[in-house]
Order: sequence, then C-alpha cells, then structure tokens
Amino acid sequence: EMKKYILSILLLLILAFTFTGGPSAWQEQSMPYLGGRIISDITFTDSLTGYAITGDGTVGDTNYVLKTTNGGNNWNITTTLFKDLSRIIFLNNSTGYLAGGFNSSPGRYLAKTTNGGDSWDTIETPDAVRINDIAVLNENYIWILHAGINYTVLRTTNSGLNWIQQYSSLSPLNKIYFYNNNLGFFCNNSTLWRTTNSGQNWNEVPGELGYRDIQFVDSMTAWKANIFLNDTNFRKTTNGGVNWFVQKLPSGGMITTSSGIQKFSIINKDSLWGSGGAIRLPDNSLRGILFLTTNGGNNWKYQIPDTSYKIPVFTSIKFINKNIGWSYSQYFDPQQGLVVVKGIHTTTGGDTTFLSSLSQIGTLIPEEYNLYQNYPNPFNPTTSIKFKVQSSKFISLKVYDITGKEITELVNEQLPAGEYEYKFNGSGLTSGIYFYSLFLDNKIY
Repeated sequence: EMKKYILSILLLLILAFTFTGGPSAWQEQSMPYLGGRIISDITFTDSLTGYAITGDGTVGDTNYVLKTTNGGNNWNITTTLFKDLSRIIFLNNSTGYLAGGFNSSPGRYLAKTTNGGDSWDTIETPDAVRINDIAVLNENYIWILHAGINYTVLRTTNSGLNWIQQYSSLSPLNKIYFYNNNLGFFCNNSTLWRTTNSGQNWNEVPGELGYRDIQFVDSMTAWKANIFLNDTNFRKTTNGGVNWFVQKLPSGGMITTSSGIQKFSIINKDSLWGSGGAIRLPDNSLRGILFLTTNGGNNWKYQIPDTSYKIPVFTSIKFINKNIGWSYSQYFDPQQGLVVVKGIHTTTGGDTTFLSSLSQIGTLIPEEYNLYQNYPNPFNPTTSIKFKVQSSKFISLKVYDITGKEITELVNEQLPAGEYEYKFNGSGLTSGIYFYSLFLDNKIY
C-alpha cells in the first residue's frame, strides 16, 4: 500500500538581507605562493610564532619550511630542502624536530633545531626511504615510523645516538603518537596498535581504524579522528584507549556528507575545536565549517567562520588557549587558476554564533504532526524551524524559492516520535521570500 503524508503548508521564510563577510572574530591570513605544494603539517608555539612544512608523500619536489613571527599575518620560507616533509614538532620556542624523506640520498630525514628553526642539524637513523611520522616526548625519547622495504617503529632514549626497532610490518604505517613514556599508539589505515610499556609490546585495538589525528588530555581521556574523510563519527576513550565510542558530529541539511573532523585542538577536557567539515551553499559552492564541543564531545555545534573568503574546507586547526587559534587550508582557486594556502586567525575565541542543525528538543509523543512558523522571521542569516512527529517516520524537510524550485533539503532521515528543531543558515541566499515543506514517509512501506 502506498501512503503519503505531506505537510505542504509552505510557510514563509523571509530572508531580510544577504549575509556577507566573515564574522569579525576571524581574520583572513595567507601564505606565499608555494608552487602548488601541499601543507603537510603546521604548528604554533605561542601567539606569535608558528611553523609550516610542505610535502605530499611523493618524490621529486623541493619542499619548504615556513615561519611566522607575527601570529600568521606574514609567512616566510626559512628552509628549502630536496625532501618530502611529513612532520614538524616543537617542544618549546627553541627546540624542534623535522622529519621526511625521499629524493636526495639518503632518503630518510630527521633533523633538530635549537634556535627556533634558523638552522637544522641532521639526526642519523637507520637507512630507509622516508620517515612517515615522529613522536617526540622530550630531547631524549623519540619514536619514528621508518618507511623502507619494511615499515618499522624505532625508538631512541639518547637523542638519536642509538635506535631500537620495536615493530616491523610489510604494510605501510602512517602515524605514531605518545602521550607519556609508557602510553603510545601507531596505525595504518585499517588497524590501531597500543602500548603501555614504552613500545616494548604492541597490541591491536579490536575494531579500531587508523587515525588522522589523536590527542590525549590525560592518561585516560582522548579523542581521535579516523583516517577516512567520509567518517563523520568522532571517537573518544575514557579508559586509556582500550575502548573507543562514537561521538556524533552535526550532519544533514547543508552539511556535506564527508564532513568529518580531520584535525582537532584540545583546549581542556571539555572544550575541543575540530576542522574538516563544510556546508554546500545553494549555488553549489562550499564553505568550510569548524566544530566545537564544550562538554567533552557529548554534543557538537559548528560555525561558519567565513563567507567572503570562500575557503571550501579547513584542514588544520590549532588553539594555544581558549582565545587564540588558527585554521588553515590549501585548495584550488579557480579565479587565480592555482593552489593557494589560506587561513583564519582569532584572538577572541572565534565567532559567537554557532549552529547545531537538527536537534530533538522533546521526546513526548505529540497528538498530531505539526510544522511551525520559523523564528525569527525575517532572519539574517539563521532561523529555527520546529516540527513535531507523532510516530516514527521518514522525514524530509525542504526549502524552495518563490518560483517553487527546490533550493536545499535540510532533513532526509528516519526520525522517532518527538519534537525537533532545525537551525537553518541562509548564508549564500539572495534576499527574498522562501518556503519550506515537511514530507512524512513519502515512500512505499
């Protein structure tokens, strides 16, 4: 039997005027043209000093180390190497480490600076073609992922004078991380390994994929962003990485289906920022979004820190405290016809406007289905749309322009009975009148 329930009330959405320009809490920054090279890592040591490196995991390119001394307003190339650079880590304002490989012989590359990157001294390691990643606990304890005929985990306890192999694999190993001298992790795409004795023994964590980013706030509590961009399930552990559970990110509506977190930055055990998501505007263009939680990841919201800059996604993020942070990206700019590196910087904790998309605000079973007038109306650029579902239905909430053309589908999922609210963002729409309709089980069942 075919049953259709359509609440096609077509209530008015009046967009008072177009929202233009990014919030003043974020300022645009850019790097010099890098010949299409990709930023492989970026870090900041204080409110003024930051470092970035280029490298895309392939041979044949000269790559760069860049430095800023004024909070990212200006970046300068400080070092040029015929190496593919994978990782840069600073312990303090003076002491840092740089890793990579390929290209000029010997392939693998590990170096240390004690003068803030003005010069780099090579640290000898066993022969390999590249170092994929490093974990630096202090100047003595360093772990590296060597890429050669085999992929190996190596550790030094004396600043690189001697290296001990701790693990070997025929499959590529991507990332390594140590929280303290005992607790550490490394991964490939499909497997996560864990140690609790400084790498003397490694055990697979059942059911866990590799990660793009992993960070601990204490010995028990950590988060990780999985390796695949379309994985929108952020992970958290509260038992030192033995078990991980999913924390749902905002989704649906204008948010793209691949909006998972690529990188994140921990302020404290409650507050985290994440980069990697995007919304798709009605003109089909993308705008990067930043995720934020203030309750340890139980609930996430997001903001659109940029409309005029037209940055399609933010691939890195770093906050040094609750107020000062950066987020950067590289992307192809069709107007310039080349790959550019741009970012944003805040000294006030980002914008104050956050969105949470669809949220269930009531669990009592309503007496009927209802679709309510949006509020505020007129709006600029956000408004709330509330509706009630009497029983579990497949819900579709759509927005149309004044000619009846569908602009976007905000909700497209099975929902249990209850009351819901959708935070609609009209950024990118022209001023005018819009309509929305709620469809219930517009399918065969």
